[in-house]
Parts: sequence; C-alpha cells; structure tokens
Amino acid sequence: MAAEVIDSNVLTIATAYPQGWSHPDIPLRDASLVKKVFDWVREFREDTTRLLVVDFPEQTIMKEYRSPRNLPKHEYYGRQVIQHKFDTGAICPVQLEYWNNGDEKVAVVPEQVVDLLHDLGDRSKVAAAFEADAPIVNACDSDW
Repeated sequence: MAAEVIDSNVLTIATAYPQGWSHPDIPLRDASLVKKVFDWVREFREDTTRLLVVDFPEQTIMKEYRSPRNLPKHEYYGRQVIQHKFDTGAICPVQLEYWNNGDEKVAVVPEQVVDLLHDLGDRSKVAAAFEADAPIVNACDSDW
C-alpha cells in the first residue's frame, strides 16, 4: 500500500472544480489545471491501496484541513475524500513529536530539513512524510 501526505491546497483546489466554486486562496485560474488536480484527488479517493497519512494524537494535519481558510464544511469535496479514507480504513496514522509555539503545536522535523521550512504549519506534513516514508503531494504553494 502506498501512503501519501496531501497538502490542504490539493484538497481545496479539488473542491473548487465540481462545485464551480472559486476559493480566494486558489492561485490556479486555469480551469484545466484545476481539473487536473480534481482528477488526481478523485483517483486517490477511489484507489483503496493509497493511504492518507495523518498525525496522531495532535491531528495537526486534520486541523489544517478543517481550517476556515481551507475546507471548513463537510460538504466540500476535499473533506468528503478525507472522510471516505477514514470510513474505508485507508489511513496511515503516524505519531509525531511536537513542541509548543504559543498555542500552536509544531511538529519536530529531522535536522537536515529544519532550515528549509519557513512555514511552521508545514512541519507536520514534512515530519509525517518522513515518519511514513511517503511523498508530499502539493498543488500550488509558493512556500514549498
């Protein structure tokens, strides 16, 4: 089974396509690129051998998915894909170590990548990818 860490921008963009919905945080204006992301997510959802990597117990990745700026509503396609993976057991849970940055839990990442990460929120995905030996799927972030 293949496990994948999916950045929230992938799921947000995939949500835009079937609903004809324009999200202010989607930098992709080319409809063919948005459809390409949607097709990838649809294939990921339907393939029972592809697992969604999520962190426990803090669930920082899930919290990002549910953020008001990403996928706050359950009816959004991206959230439905996540729920489907949970419902079908297509989840790869990883346990991470965290440190506190005020109220925010920040994942500990391997020393060799610390200086490469500018967004503390991305650390949970990077740490999860290392822990699961999985790729990170990203569609458009400029800070990666």
